[in-house]
Amino acid sequence: MVRVAKYCDAATKGRDMRSVERRRETYGNSSTGTVASAVDASPILTNTANGHVASLDGTMASLLFGIGRLVDGIIVFLAGMSGNLGNVQSATQDTIFLVAFASLLTVNVLQVARCYSPWAVSGDWRPVVVAPVLLVLCLLAVPGCLIALGEPLPRWPWLIHWSGVGVIWLVLSRLAMLGMAPRLASVARFHRRVLVVGEEERMRAVADLIQSHGVSLSLGQLDRLRETLGEAPVDDVIVALPWADDLRVASTLAVLKEYAVGVHLFPDDPRPFNNGRGVSLLGGVPLLTLSNRPLSGWGSALKAIEDRVVATILLILASPLLVLIAVAIKLDSPGPVLFRQERYGFNNDIFTVFKFRSMYLHGSPEGIEQARRDDPRITWVGRLLRRTSLDELPQLLNVLNGTMSLVGPRPHAVEHQTYYQHLVDEYRCRHRMRPGITGWAQVNGYRGETSTVELMRKRVEYDLYYIEHWSLFFDLWILSLTPFACMRGKNAY
Repeated sequence: MVRVAKYCDAATKGRDMRSVERRRETYGNSSTGTVASAVDASPILTNTANGHVASLDGTMASLLFGIGRLVDGIIVFLAGMSGNLGNVQSATQDTIFLVAFASLLTVNVLQVARCYSPWAVSGDWRPVVVAPVLLVLCLLAVPGCLIALGEPLPRWPWLIHWSGVGVIWLVLSRLAMLGMAPRLASVARFHRRVLVVGEEERMRAVADLIQSHGVSLSLGQLDRLRETLGEAPVDDVIVALPWADDLRVASTLAVLKEYAVGVHLFPDDPRPFNNGRGVSLLGGVPLLTLSNRPLSGWGSALKAIEDRVVATILLILASPLLVLIAVAIKLDSPGPVLFRQERYGFNNDIFTVFKFRSMYLHGSPEGIEQARRDDPRITWVGRLLRRTSLDELPQLLNVLNGTMSLVGPRPHAVEHQTYYQHLVDEYRCRHRMRPGITGWAQVNGYRGETSTVELMRKRVEYDLYYIEHWSLFFDLWILSLTPFACMRGKNAY
């Protein structure tokens, strides 16, 4: 799916399936028991065909991102203090506390937005933009916090100076990180060296699966495991043995305990593990995690704040337009201004959605019939509203009452749910997140009428992709694309 790939994690952008066969020739040399040269040249920082850095991993990478957090916190703190030093009033203890709090808040928000991850050094320009945008949003929250605490508001010139200086230095620091990333690709300390030992057939399976995802590794022999680990530095060892072979697995693990390496067992059937969720502990019992809650912890809180703040701002700014639309609807045809309809929402619960009325007051006898081109049921004003999606503006009220989100899978009518859930696999899985006013499917052209089951299947595919790859920046990216999708008016009747 080409268009979905526009927003994929930086690690997946480094995939090169054509290199698998070439690497097999290297594996064949490893049967002699020596570590292939790939161990020394197995970068997790990998240059891809488009010149971008595929991914960054390892202990040194964690240290690098830790330094990045520290640098960003210092930048925000010094930017705030520099704005205060230019004033007659000296910096008070409260001012220093406020600046320190805003610095910590910014670093934590950037962490949630994955600004300290391989994506941040993937060669993509979007991390350079998202960091300063989030800084400005965090600083805009400062007056709100002071009002809630009953404290006097800070001086606006100081906040503007703080934002301006902070944005400039954050952009420069991000550009510096992007410039450093290709150089780090040639530094051995940033490489992750992976060795695979076990049965020949299983080792080949590991090589095909892992190296197709942009990770280089080498093969070794169990009877020369100690010699192999002593010949060249190794970070991780993958044991490719049948789990039922208790003796060989136990003896191999006993040897590996003596070395400072990460040890991983390749499963007999890797398919249940393909989602990358890993193993979790529940009551001290190890469990294989097949699916996580899409939003939890900081992610859930961040999306809730995003929805409430942005929806309130949009509702205030759009209030004159809302009044004009309401008057136009009343003058165009008899009936109420707002249209209410039951739809499926989060966790497959039914809720009432609000829209501007765009049709004459008569129902469809089939109940499931969607609006189509030149539909006689649509009023003159309604046709304009539906084409520009302005009829969806009252759903800002749904966002404020918590039944919808700004971005998410579009909610479908109860009749559509009953019809399509038997025709499209995983149709009901769309409801693992709150429905949205706009979504990833809509900005990619899958909005309005779904005249075929295949169109609905594609919409569900994009919705599920959004659920699995949610991030704050992904939401902001979709919101920025939404006006252009509305202006195209494709399939919106």
